[in-house]
Amino acid sequence: RRHHSRGDGFVVAAVRQLTDRDFDTVDRIQRSAYSPDFLEDLAVFADKFARYPDGCWVAEVDGQVVGYLFSHPGHFSAPPGLNKLLEDQAGPPDCYFIHDVAVHPAQRGIGVAQLLVAAAFAHAAARGFPGIALVAVQNSRGFWERRGFRLVSEAMPAVGAVRRSYGSQAHYMIRGSAEPGAAPDPARM
Repeated sequence: RRHHSRGDGFVVAAVRQLTDRDFDTVDRIQRSAYSPDFLEDLAVFADKFARYPDGCWVAEVDGQVVGYLFSHPGHFSAPPGLNKLLEDQAGPPDCYFIHDVAVHPAQRGIGVAQLLVAAAFAHAAARGFPGIALVAVQNSRGFWERRGFRLVSEAMPAVGAVRRSYGSQAHYMIRGSAEPGAAPDPARM
C-alpha cells in the first residue's frame, strides 16, 4: 500500500511495509531523530517486526528511506517499556499501540510523519481496535493532540510505568476508547 503527499517543492513520499533489509537505515534515522536517552537496540525493533510485521512501515522520498513507524496490538494497562522486548500478555489485546515514529531531521515538515501515522490509523481501524495508545516523548505531545490523542488520567497505574521507563516528561496518550477490556473485533484481526 502506498500513500503519497505533496509537500513544499513537490516532494512525493511513499509508505511501504518495512522489510528486514531496512533495519540499518532505521537505526541511522533513530540516532538522528532522538536524544541518546531514547535510543533502542535493533533487537527491540526486530522483536516488534517479528511479532507483528503488519504494523511496521517505512516512508521513502526519492527511493530513500527517510522515516519509520513501529506499531502492534497491545494492552492499554501494560504499555511496552523503552528499549524492552515485548512481553506476552494474557488475553486478547484491547488497544493498538504506536511504539515509535521517527523521521530524519532533513525530511521533517513535508508530511512524512503524517503519512506513517495515517497508515497505522487505517490498519488499526481495519482490524477493529477501539483505540490507539502511545507514549509521547521529546516534546511531541502537541503533534499527537492535533491527531486526536488525549492524555491518560494520572490516576491510571500505567502512567507511572510509562514515566519510570521513558522519563518524567513522557506522556501516555490515547485516541478513541482504548480502555482495559475493550477488545477489537476478532474477525478483523
